[in-house]
Amino acid sequence: MANISPPPFSPEYKKEVDDFFASLKKVLKNSPVPTAGVISFTRHYRRKTGKWLADQLHISPPAFHTMTENEKERKSNLKTLEKTAYALNCDLIYLLVPKD
Repeated sequence: MANISPPPFSPEYKKEVDDFFASLKKVLKNSPVPTAGVISFTRHYRRKTGKWLADQLHISPPAFHTMTENEKERKSNLKTLEKTAYALNCDLIYLLVPKD
């Protein structure tokens, strides 16, 4: 596979991108991922039961339990997170954040 360089950014756009990721990194540095997973964390914040969310997602309580366990183990897929975000009236933000 050939190594193809992306087109150069304008200086203004590069600054906008750099500033965005710098701000995001500050937030993420001080915001560890909840150990129970973001689905459970957000569900509790919204004061909803697991049964309520399972009903909203049209899945059984055992399937809901499996879904939350998978999320804790980082086995969730994007479609599941999108449906869950919608059910909880949340925005799903999916980002790749450069480490350097």
